[in-house]
Amino acid sequence: MVKFVLNGILILSLFGCALKPEPESSKSLYLVLKTPLIRLADYAFIKRHSNYTRLHVLNAGQVVLDMRLSEQLCFNGPCYERTLFNKRFFKNEHYPMLLDDILEAKAIYDGVGLEKIDGGFIQSIELKNSQIFYQVLKSSVRFEDKIQNIKILIKF
Repeated sequence: MVKFVLNGILILSLFGCALKPEPESSKSLYLVLKTPLIRLADYAFIKRHSNYTRLHVLNAGQVVLDMRLSEQLCFNGPCYERTLFNKRFFKNEHYPMLLDDILEAKAIYDGVGLEKIDGGFIQSIELKNSQIFYQVLKSSVRFEDKIQNIKILIKF
């Protein structure tokens, strides 16, 4: 009986971690979020899996922010349709993949107002209820909506 229990513990310890999906890539960064939903400035991890992306912010070993970006966007547990999430997070009905594009340092709104600069690009976009300044450089991403008072800063 003891041998059976020890074998079981050995198998679980060897293969228990294999049940968690391994990310295809993982990157650490410094993240500043100032939105109606959350205000934080701390180190974070972006983990990209085959069919979703996960953003984790930890402080003293505790999860402060856990976002899962897939078909829906999950924010510290509850999941939302992307346009509904954008209304709550950005205070505006932006296109569904806006947050993904920001986290991946891609041009937003199909490159509207894109101006190439040394080491990256900037975009200035005027929308209904939004005045967006977006800058992507080699070592940082900055998104600001001056009307809604929203800021996202990512430093790699």
